Amino acid sequence: MFVVSAHLVLEDLTYTFKRPCILDLKLGTRQHGKNSSPEKVRGQTEKCAKTTSASLGFRLCGLQVCNITTSEYLYKDKFYGRKLKPVNILEPFRLFFADVHGILLRDLVVKVIGQVEALLQYMLGLRDSFVWFGSSLLFIYEGAYANNNSTAPRFELRMVDFAKTYTKAEVLHEERLTDVDDGCVLGLRNLLALLTGLISSP
Repeated sequence: MFVVSAHLVLEDLTYTFKRPCILDLKLGTRQHGKNSSPEKVRGQTEKCAKTTSASLGFRLCGLQVCNITTSEYLYKDKFYGRKLKPVNILEPFRLFFADVHGILLRDLVVKVIGQVEALLQYMLGLRDSFVWFGSSLLFIYEGAYANNNSTAPRFELRMVDFAKTYTKAEVLHEERLTDVDDGCVLGLRNLLALLTGLISSP
């Protein structure tokens, strides 16, 4: 006799990386779901208002960068990310996309820009149909090869956390709204502008 049951299988996105460098961004201007409690709505709304989520459409949730010389990691957590403002939001990206000598991995950033642009175009095609509340972007590159003579280390961009993804129609109906914006397009556009400025700066 066989028992059939459903399971949620989680993928380890860093499994094939030797020295994964990871940056986690919370995307959008709204993080609470349509069935959240009043306390959850208030807390998530306040968190967005006090961070770059409200102004830029994303906020840093954490990062880790490997120093290939020492094999040690530098970490920045979500509390560091919550303190960032639009005026210094470039700081973690300069740290993340730099080699052991502090030199910008320009070819890597160019590759990242291309993938973010592709994601933006995809989201624009769906923005009238779906909303993504509380989703995240994961940037992962191979730190073990970031400081040699290769043009760019291996890189992956993943959008994750879809527990609060809904059709736009159901949110408008259940919350009695005339319109709703998750802020994801705003976030991706500002992220593109930030990354483009990163490779343009001296």
